[in-house]
Amino acid sequence: MESEKRSLLKKTLQVGSLTFLSRGFGLVRDILQAWFLGIGPESDAFLTAFRIPNMFRQIFAEGALSAALIPYLTRMKHEGRSNEIGSLLSMVTIILGSIVAILCIVIVLCPGCIIEVFAPGFKPDQIAFTSRYLSIMFPFIFIVFLCAILTAALQAVNHFFTPALAPVLFNITLIVALITGIYYSMPVEWLCYAVLASGLAKLLPRFLAFKYKNLSFGHLTKKSWNDFKHVIIKVGPCLAGVGVYQINILLDTVVASYLPRGQLTILHYAYRFMHAPLAVLGIATSVTFLPYFSRMALQNKERLRFCLTEVVKVLVWAAVPVSLFLMFTSKLLFEVLFSQKATGAQIILAKNMLIILAFGIAILSINRVMVRLFYALQDTKTPTWTFALTTALKIAGNIFSITVYGGIYGIVTATIAVDLLATPALLILLARKHNVAFDFSHFLEFFRRFLPQLALSIIAFLSIYSIALYFLPIFIESNTKLFYGAQLTIASILLASIMLSMLLTRKKCKLNLYFLEK
Repeated sequence: MESEKRSLLKKTLQVGSLTFLSRGFGLVRDILQAWFLGIGPESDAFLTAFRIPNMFRQIFAEGALSAALIPYLTRMKHEGRSNEIGSLLSMVTIILGSIVAILCIVIVLCPGCIIEVFAPGFKPDQIAFTSRYLSIMFPFIFIVFLCAILTAALQAVNHFFTPALAPVLFNITLIVALITGIYYSMPVEWLCYAVLASGLAKLLPRFLAFKYKNLSFGHLTKKSWNDFKHVIIKVGPCLAGVGVYQINILLDTVVASYLPRGQLTILHYAYRFMHAPLAVLGIATSVTFLPYFSRMALQNKERLRFCLTEVVKVLVWAAVPVSLFLMFTSKLLFEVLFSQKATGAQIILAKNMLIILAFGIAILSINRVMVRLFYALQDTKTPTWTFALTTALKIAGNIFSITVYGGIYGIVTATIAVDLLATPALLILLARKHNVAFDFSHFLEFFRRFLPQLALSIIAFLSIYSIALYFLPIFIESNTKLFYGAQLTIASILLASIMLSMLLTRKKCKLNLYFLEK
């Protein structure tokens, strides 16, 4: 058990660090992208066109397919059927790949039909831009589908490094394309083709790792067809569950398309900043813990209660300081991102949206882990129905927000509110349906000890940051692009130092975090 815990911690840190690196490059990419696109109809069009294949990616490929396929491959390996995995991969690739390929052809030939669903409030010029960009970028979904197949096989054999590295290569490729595009004043179509090239940069290392691990596609057999049917039975509810989550994002895009030009772009970047720590905490944890939960469900189901409580403790311990950091630096982040491309009112709007979204980082991270736990227990229906209900509430919240309260502020408020409602629902259902009860008394004891450590960390951060900010104008002229960048760099270094200090002093504060112990 201890060796497995160390292995799990190593894999989680490995994936988390690479995800953090990817998000760091992603921040650079977002800054360059904001400089390249600006804020207006073309930026709204590009971001919408990019969001459409990205949504299909998360629903069909890296979402539902991975959630259904990885536990089943883990089960096949546990049953001593590793030699049959290649045949199942071939069956999945041929059948589902054909469906994805047909979808790509339809959307490339007729992009306007789907744009009316995603952005019904767009003006004619925005629709024209979006159609052109979407017809170029949509084949990206087929590339990512192949990535998902290879990733599922690699994670089933406990290899996480290459799938986590691939997004880094994706962002680096786009950064190079953006720098080239800015330097040579390239059209937006240049960036669309760069997205396809970046997709290939994600696929290649996965394929090389697939071959390095001596994995391969096998011959189609009657047994592989039966295995495929079992996977598809699970894909359906997973598809609905992931689809429901993506519908939440789609609803935000639909509603934002009716708002003044440029606000959809602002909404996109606010979500990007919120999803950066979410990816490191929630996504990296849920990815590495899915095979672990799957093995635990087969071998020692009683221990899942302890594992769930301990994972939640670690997520809260890490997410709360990061959320406070995002709130504190929200205006500064958008000053650096938009530079001279946004008005003061637009920056304030973006700042306020990010502050609201930052409240949900811990909750969203916990929800992702709980959904993966349901999948590991071979229950794909329960989280689907839960998120279906919260989506209905989100629709009501969006309608209320656009007609009565706050406009774009109401959109992000509704997003966080429905996730807050989903958390207790998932916890109750885990306890009642699978006897995996969350240990609230143990968590509250942890939280009581965590608060003094958090308070001391906040005081240390603010004190050192204030001193650094006092002397900074001596070296750099105030209110310049370089000045804002230096402020953000100082704040980021301080956050990393504070988090390291919290990690080193956790035992002195009597914080027992099982998955962080050696």
